[in-house]
Parts: sequence; structure tokens; C-alpha cells
Amino acid sequence: MPHSIRLRGPWEYQPLARFRPLASGQLRVMHESLPAGGTLNLPGDWGDALGRDFEGIVRFTRCFHCPTGLEADSRVWLVVEDVDSHARIELNDHYLGEVASGRSSVARDQADDAHVQFCPARFDITPILRPQNRLSISVTSPSLATHDSQPVSRPGREGQPGGLIGLIRLEIE
Repeated sequence: MPHSIRLRGPWEYQPLARFRPLASGQLRVMHESLPAGGTLNLPGDWGDALGRDFEGIVRFTRCFHCPTGLEADSRVWLVVEDVDSHARIELNDHYLGEVASGRSSVARDQADDAHVQFCPARFDITPILRPQNRLSISVTSPSLATHDSQPVSRPGREGQPGGLIGLIRLEIE
């Protein structure tokens, strides 16, 4: 059984874009007049910090030390239990991949993309760990269909704010 380290508690967040609905049903991406960033306790959605109606892209960051007591054959995995609804993940400025909630139609459409995993998702981060690490997860909610900026369905999460709604943890094997 792997040893788990939960990355709960305060995370920094910074809105990167806001989506505004157009009469056509599409969403317009805006990068100006964004709310200020701050800190949030995660897991959870961004409703209390950005408002329950905020739709867009928000980057969450958290620093952590390399786990101690690792042996030569130890592996460290980053586990993302759930996001609403799509996220891009980087560790120490190294792109790990993308995750989707699995509830949305875009998640199923992107299943063939080697960089998109359904939640829960696991990434082997052993080779890129440093003594001090910076994890960055940029969440897009709602997900957008890539060809026409149409929002995709979010079964079970309609009308709710996006965010890192599941635990983020390290697993040591």
C-alpha cells in the first residue's frame, strides 16, 4: 500500500481568463478586468473566492518539499482525484499532462489524446522532483469545445463553480 501525502490546505489562485456568454451560446474569452488572486483551502470549488457565477481559467499553485526517506527504487506519483472540469498540470515548469472530470462530453472526445486522462489521474513525478517543488494546476470551467468555444456539458455540476474539487496527493511506492 503506498504512503500518501495530501496537498490540502492553502493554495494560491490566480484567475487567468473569464468566459462571457454571447447571444449565440458561445463563450467569449476575456483577459481584462479579472478578479484578484489570493489563497483558498482545497479541495473545493472557487465559488466563495470568485463568485458562484465565475466561469473561466484559474491557476492554482502550491509548493511542497520533496518527500524524505525515499529509497533508490521509490516512485512518487501525483494523484489528481477530481477537477471541474478540465485542468492542465505542471510541476517545476515541466508539463505533465491534462485531466478531465470524466463527466463531460469533452472528456470522452479527448480520450484519444495521450496527454488527457480521466480523473482520478496519476503522474509519475519521480524524475522531476527537486528539494523544493512548485505544482501548478490551471483549471478551465466549463470546458470548451476546441473548435467553436461552445461550453460542454457538466453532468451533476451544472450551475456550480469550477475548481479542484477532489484531493491532490502524492503517493510513494
